Amino acid sequence: MFKKYILIALYLFNTGCATYHDNRTVEEQRSELTYALSALSGNYVVKESRNNDLDVVSITITDSIDLGALVSLKSKDGGVTNLPGDNCNGYVNEKRKYIGLLCFKISDRHSYFGGFGVDKLDAPRLIKSGALIGGYEPMQAVQGDYLIEIMYNRTGRSMYFRADKK
Repeated sequence: MFKKYILIALYLFNTGCATYHDNRTVEEQRSELTYALSALSGNYVVKESRNNDLDVVSITITDSIDLGALVSLKSKDGGVTNLPGDNCNGYVNEKRKYIGLLCFKISDRHSYFGGFGVDKLDAPRLIKSGALIGGYEPMQAVQGDYLIEIMYNRTGRSMYFRADKK
């Protein structure tokens, strides 16, 4: 049994170090990023969340990476955490039912955050904790939901938000 966990750990370690090559042309990448930013920008109200350490109740996404705060997380107590966008990619499928935005390595100033993703789902998705101990109850996101994931380095687990766009 222990060997099995060691092999899985080694596999995950090696795949985590792999590089990703985007097969889209530079023009396609720019076009999809611009479309994703435009389509996903706006104000969101959190309907349901998992691993919500910051007590986030609303999220604002701007349509410009250059503004310094691409994503703003507003908590119950009124505090705001701003996340700048860096190294972002936009993804859009042919029928424009799936729209995604993914940004990594936000900044050294925001070292608790490893990145974030925003998706308008084209199919249902079940969010599970994946933890062996101390996980959370699964969350079901349905087609058309906005699913926002904040990769939170402080706990090593992502925060997930199922939200409505205002």
